Amino acid sequence: ELLSSNVTLTVAADLSGEHWMNATGVLQGEATLSRGTNRFPDTTFRLTGVGLNIQEVEMDQLDLQGELDWPALRIHSAHVQFKDGAVADASLQFNAITHQVSEGKLRLDGSIGHKFLPPEISYKHISLTGEFFGTLEKLSHNGHVELQGAKFPGMAPLGMVADWRGRWLDLENIQGN
Repeated sequence: ELLSSNVTLTVAADLSGEHWMNATGVLQGEATLSRGTNRFPDTTFRLTGVGLNIQEVEMDQLDLQGELDWPALRIHSAHVQFKDGAVADASLQFNAITHQVSEGKLRLDGSIGHKFLPPEISYKHISLTGEFFGTLEKLSHNGHVELQGAKFPGMAPLGMVADWRGRWLDLENIQGN
């Protein structure tokens, strides 16, 4: 039980000192714990990161805001500015007991991940919006993607547009032009 009605915790971490994952950069954050209606405190939090490189995904800036009212975790805003110029925004709700995700939303815009592609494949710009929901083991997803300036061996650059619906790694429906 909290002795005061509110407690604020400040955290800072240099990820280069972590041995359990391949990461560098600095994270800083703050969490405010308040007396809740159950045995766990209600928590609001904000986490920011600069110069992050996690598993070779480079980010200039990360800003994450949310709250935890056990067992409900709400990520109100997750904003990432990637080093290669792309921007991603996401939000979701997660029930930690049932492992159920709801109201998951993702938006990605820009150019990202070229170093993970074979040298003969590239693109100029991607715009992606999607939604996701369900249990972690059977996460359902749907969305829309537009790819500009896609280059494949032996083909002129082209644009691609597609809508999809799927579950986990399986695509149940994809339509494009």
